[in-house]
Amino acid sequence: MSKFSQLIGSFLLLWAFQGSAQDIAKHKRDYPFINWEAHQLEFYGDSSTFNVFFEKLEQLIFEGYGQVHILHMGGSHVQAGTMSRQMRENLHEFAPGLQGERGFMFPYHLSKTNNPYDYRTHYTGNWEGLRAPLRKHEAAWGLAAVAAETRDSGATVTLYANAKDGKTYNFNQVRIYYEITPESYIPTLIGDYKVASKRVNNRAQYVEYFFSQTYDTLRFYLEKTDSMQNRFLIQGVQYLTGEPGITYHSIGANGASVPSYLRCEFLPEQLESMPPDLVIFGIGINDANTSQASFNPEAYQAQYRTLMEFIRKANPDVNFLFITNNDTYYNKKYPNPNAIKVREVMRDLAAEYNGAVWDLFEVMGGLGSCVVWEKAGLAKSDRIHFTPDGYKLQGDLMFDGLRTAFGNYLNHKFSVKLEP
Repeated sequence: MSKFSQLIGSFLLLWAFQGSAQDIAKHKRDYPFINWEAHQLEFYGDSSTFNVFFEKLEQLIFEGYGQVHILHMGGSHVQAGTMSRQMRENLHEFAPGLQGERGFMFPYHLSKTNNPYDYRTHYTGNWEGLRAPLRKHEAAWGLAAVAAETRDSGATVTLYANAKDGKTYNFNQVRIYYEITPESYIPTLIGDYKVASKRVNNRAQYVEYFFSQTYDTLRFYLEKTDSMQNRFLIQGVQYLTGEPGITYHSIGANGASVPSYLRCEFLPEQLESMPPDLVIFGIGINDANTSQASFNPEAYQAQYRTLMEFIRKANPDVNFLFITNNDTYYNKKYPNPNAIKVREVMRDLAAEYNGAVWDLFEVMGGLGSCVVWEKAGLAKSDRIHFTPDGYKLQGDLMFDGLRTAFGNYLNHKFSVKLEP
C-alpha cells in the first residue's frame, strides 16, 4: 500500500467516522433511555481472527479492489428488510466506491407475504408460498428458507431493485435459483437482453445469464419445453456485476428458527456460490418464544453449531457476528427471560468460533425494556417486532459498533487516530 493511498484513505475514513459520530450523537439526544454503554461489539475468543474481514474491508477502501460479502440471516426482523437496508446503506456510504452488488433476494410477493420495500416484484400466474418454518410445508428450499411454486406454464416474474436516492442496483449477470428437475419449466428471459452466455449449475440449483451490457430490471417467463414439465419452484434471485464493493445479502423468513435453516437442503451448495466473509446471525426470537421450561439452550447451541459448520464449508475464514434477541413479551404478557439464555449461547459460540456479539437485548435496556421502546414509537404493540424507525435505529447502532471495531483495527495497524 502506498503512503499516498494510505493518506487519502485515512482522510476519507476520518470524514466518514465524523459523520457517523454525529448520527449517534443525535440518537443519544432523541433516545436517552437506550443503554449507550452497550452498543459496541463484544469480541470473544481470539479477536484477531476478525482481522480477516477487516483486511478485506481495508483493501477495498484503500486500494479500491476486491469484494466483501456480508450475509445477514434471521426471521421476520430480516424479512422486513428495514434494518438490513440501513446497514447496507451505512456501509456503502462509509467511504466512496463501496457500493457493490445488490446481493441475494427472494421475491416474497410470489409467496403472498411481505416484501422488503427496496425492491419490487410483479408476477402473473397462480403461486403458492412454502416456508421452512412451517412444519406442514415440504419443499426443496435453498438459502432463503422460503420458496414459491406454480404449475402455470407461461407465468411471469419481474424484479426491480432500488438503491438510495432513486438509484437502482444494476447487473450484467443474474442467477435465478430454482429446483432443477426434469419436471421443472425453464425460466426464459423476456425482452431484448443481450445474452453473451448462459450456464446451469445443477449442484447449487441455478441458471446464470451473462450479458454484454448492464440492466436494472429482470423479466422472465416459465417456458414448457418438454411434456414432462408441470411445475416451477423458485428459490431466489441474485444480481451480479463483478465490480469491487460491499455486497450485503439478507435472508429472512417469518417465523424462522435455526432448525428452519437446517431443513434447507440446498443451503450449503448455494452458500458456496456466494461465500460470505462475514455472517450476521439474528436467529433466536422464534427458538426462544416459548416457556422457560420448554426452551433447551443445549439443543439450540448444537443446532447453531451445525448451521455454522455449513457456512464454514463455504468459506473456512468466515467471521461470525451474533445479534442477541431483543427484549420480547411471551404471549404479550410477560417479559421473556429466555433472551438471557440465548445471549449466553451466543457468547459461548462466539468464544468457540472467535466471533463477536452485538447485544441488542442490553442496548434496549434489558428485561421489560420493550415497553419503553413501544412508548417511544420504536416497537410494535405485539412486543416482538419493531417499527421502521426502530429497525433503522438498530441499523445505525450496529453499524456504529462495526465501524468502531474497524477503526480500532486501523488505529492499531497504522496509528490512525479515529475517535469512537
